[in-house]
Amino acid sequence: MKENIFINEVFEQGYEIAEIKELYYTSKKTKESYVIRDSNTLIYFADGDYIGYTPTIEETNDYIKYYYFYCDGNRGTLNLPAKSQLKLTKTRKVTTLNPIYSKLKKIKINLSSFKEDLQKTSIKLIKDKELNPNTLIEELINKYGTLQKRNAIKDETFFDREYELWKILLIKLVPSVSSFIDSKINISVDELNECFANVRPVYDDIYKNAFKLESEDLLGAISMLLKTSNLKKPPITNCLNCGKEINQSQEGGRPLKFCKNNNKCKMQYYRK
Repeated sequence: MKENIFINEVFEQGYEIAEIKELYYTSKKTKESYVIRDSNTLIYFADGDYIGYTPTIEETNDYIKYYYFYCDGNRGTLNLPAKSQLKLTKTRKVTTLNPIYSKLKKIKINLSSFKEDLQKTSIKLIKDKELNPNTLIEELINKYGTLQKRNAIKDETFFDREYELWKILLIKLVPSVSSFIDSKINISVDELNECFANVRPVYDDIYKNAFKLESEDLLGAISMLLKTSNLKKPPITNCLNCGKEINQSQEGGRPLKFCKNNNKCKMQYYRK
């Protein structure tokens, strides 16, 4: 069977999920509004030498200089009035993805393996409400990279949306196309359209009305695969007798009900 491969670009040092504080200020004189983030950002030189945590706010009696970072690692600057001229109007916590800016590398992703990892993770999240989704998302993004095309958007909030898209994928899209995942959460039309936003038709011949769909980002590529090739049985299940987790092959055959200790567990189960 031909492998379904997608090439993605990732930072060598990986990613982490962080909770940051967002501060909303209003100028007492001009009434102009400002939004800054009270956090530290990991910065790397282009050659990969580690600098360390660098404060994003430089404050004096005359001004505040706020530094922020785009998804490609470039730094932006926002000049604010002195704190005595500002009024803090609101604060809120934001969960976001924090990239560790370092050298970029390209990785080959087997979309079929990615799909199975997503479904396994989704099953765990639906079954166990106590599980922290951040830990699982962190593992996936460090293995497969970002869902969005990093160079497509220069926006300070790029990685906020990246985190939200992972949640949509795991908690809404995957269950919606997997009949064996029992979830009462529905995906909206807007969310579904966002998953396919960067999918486009590619024509092979100008004279024939024949084309294939390709995606510029990993989100579109995996969304197409999920919508067109649903698994017949869950990739993981639990033994009916002892509860042990079972990895289930997607080849032919009936779904497994008992673990590798099959006969013993089966007999104990039916004796009960």
